[in-house]
Amino acid sequence: METDQLIKNAVQSAFGEMLRSVGGETVRQHLEKAAKLEALRKRPLLSPEEVSLLYGIPVSTLSTWRSRDKGPNYTKLEGSVFYTAKQLEKWIEANEITVRR
Repeated sequence: METDQLIKNAVQSAFGEMLRSVGGETVRQHLEKAAKLEALRKRPLLSPEEVSLLYGIPVSTLSTWRSRDKGPNYTKLEGSVFYTAKQLEKWIEANEITVRR
């Protein structure tokens, strides 16, 4: 059984159907989103849509950056664009700003 399903089963058995609404969504919906994001983090290649979900960068921004030779490096396989965690982490680190105190 996959990790996502194990988490869902554990939450359902612990809380049953009495999960309350938080911010307009049920706790179950929040946990399902968290499980999906965690599964995405483990994938070797991420589509621009998946990068958008994980990092909050709009797909259109990623596209604009690629056309302007900006943003994180990417991999193109048979015409499809993908990012790796290593590419994204390297780009994030390269854009770190040191705060002087």
